[in-house]
Amino acid sequence: MQGLQHACTVLWSATRRALTVTRSKSSSLGKYSTGTGFWEALRRAPLAALLPFIHTAHSHHSLIHTRPRRPTYCTVPVDAGVAMAHPRDRPLRELPNVPMGENVNVSLLLALCPNRDYKGCFSQALSRRYPSVDLNGPMRGEDFSLDAAAHAQRTLPKCAAFDHRTSTSERTVALTADIDGPGESFTSSALRGTTSTRLVAPLADNDLLRTRLREASAGALTRLPRGTLRCGSSSRSLDDGLLILLGLPTTALSPGSGRRDAARTSWMAHAAYGRSVAACFLLSAHGPADETAALIAEQGAHADLLLLDVPETRALITAKTAYSNFTRLGRGMPTFKQYAFFQHVAHMLPHVPYVGKIDDDTAPNLALLVALGAQLRCKEHLFIGAINWAGVVPQARNTGVRNDRCGFGWGMGAALVNYGATFGKPCSSFPCPGYFPPCDKLGAVPPFPYGTGAGYVFGAATLRWVATDAAVINWVRQAAGPTRDAIQWQKFEDTSTGYWLSYAPFTVLYVNVGRWVHDFVCHKNGAHKAEGGGLYRPPCNLTLFVHNLKHGGFHYASLAMGQGATLYDHEQCNSDGGTRNRRRGRLSSNHEEVFKSRGGLGRKRPRLEGAPLPASAAEAAPLGQRRQRPRQGSRPKAHGR
Repeated sequence: MQGLQHACTVLWSATRRALTVTRSKSSSLGKYSTGTGFWEALRRAPLAALLPFIHTAHSHHSLIHTRPRRPTYCTVPVDAGVAMAHPRDRPLRELPNVPMGENVNVSLLLALCPNRDYKGCFSQALSRRYPSVDLNGPMRGEDFSLDAAAHAQRTLPKCAAFDHRTSTSERTVALTADIDGPGESFTSSALRGTTSTRLVAPLADNDLLRTRLREASAGALTRLPRGTLRCGSSSRSLDDGLLILLGLPTTALSPGSGRRDAARTSWMAHAAYGRSVAACFLLSAHGPADETAALIAEQGAHADLLLLDVPETRALITAKTAYSNFTRLGRGMPTFKQYAFFQHVAHMLPHVPYVGKIDDDTAPNLALLVALGAQLRCKEHLFIGAINWAGVVPQARNTGVRNDRCGFGWGMGAALVNYGATFGKPCSSFPCPGYFPPCDKLGAVPPFPYGTGAGYVFGAATLRWVATDAAVINWVRQAAGPTRDAIQWQKFEDTSTGYWLSYAPFTVLYVNVGRWVHDFVCHKNGAHKAEGGGLYRPPCNLTLFVHNLKHGGFHYASLAMGQGATLYDHEQCNSDGGTRNRRRGRLSSNHEEVFKSRGGLGRKRPRLEGAPLPASAAEAAPLGQRRQRPRQGSRPKAHGR
């Protein structure tokens, strides 16, 4: 036995010296080169002592396999520094510790991962920091009728028994009777200035505007059935009765006004709306007087507007963008207004279990959204969305963008690979179209998960931290500060939300519903496409959020989300939203043509003629009963977005 132990010790020592692993440039498969010490040890060792070792080595295919295993007959001390160790046995790499709002120290990053193989360096650490649950079935051979809520019930069975209908009555913090103030509504209380990050001087006629909003909301609610919940209801009634509150950033005039009308006559007509779900259209109270007067009248008719004490992004950031070589204004996304909504909800509605943000050209499936929320109520720190991964450059001075997205990927692995990769060829001038330098050399933080902007939902505790954390508040203030024109925050609002969450002091559970979030498009084989996992497809009853209803489609989407997955009518889909007016001509709704219009296959955008659109989505032809059509073709193999 002593001879066996001695032989194993000799072999192991020689192997450690011989397998000083070096990858040759010509070896793309990762095979290793060996020295002569290993074979010298084999020559000197007794044959009888080597038999057990040879048997063990044969069972593992080779002593010099790409990932060698220790022989089971030898007791060998574990050395974390040995290159032969399996990746899961290696110590966890550190992630760079970067203060919020600052670029990563490139030297520190390269010290943590000298070979710039970020997938190998950081994948384990990122997986542990950002746990996720994928509700992206069905897999091959499974029932295509299962939706996101059904997958949540199967994936998280302990949550399934939670009754959300009684959960909203639970209290962890006492609410005072006058949380709004006497006669105040949730809408009018937003102008009290108690929690919103003060970015500009207060309104001169703030008190008068609050009074008019309060009266308008009360007048609208008197025409609704008793107990109906709207954004203009009192905060106590919303806090007591809602399961989900949705915020929709929009514009006062067109196209926002048309989209609001379309939403009210489509998905807002669902039975859950006004009971367990309410929605607020997010607008600025700092607009021109005539716009504000029109919004007050609209509030008196619908009680679903929320005027916030922050300016629109384009009123705050007025300089042209550096990435356009100072020739064009930026996208003007509602970044500041959206954060003010988060703050107002966290302060006034602390017990609403879920708070979501969706675009005003998105239609949610309220039946599925309520069912999904019921299944996930047992999870405290929650974030639901179509989860992608990306890093950001917190202060990208070359492009003039705050939190400039970099290293995008559909998953963590792809984002880590893209994080250290260069795309395109550099130019002698700026901007350089098609050239993207590696993110790590730009000071980007490592990739993190975020929910795409079409629609995402916070758990109450998660939203409360985002809205009240001092570092996040300071970040927003700096974005509106003296450098707001030099380093602009007017795009990538969804990535910025994920960036904030990456600093949360608790573990956030990311629930990926990416399969059920997609863009609206009509297709002649719509029933078959609806079951697929592509980004562009018709809505069906499995859809959770359907996006890109900029030119219509609200009514057909709402009807489709309430019917069977295989029921599709191409004519009705086209009549409501399939034909789209574009600057370069009217584009028909054929799937291939829409794909080309978005830059697919590198082809020039076609100029195609189609039927004219109705004046607004609300004036679209009413949809009749659809006829059932059999599914065409085999089930698609793609399961993700």
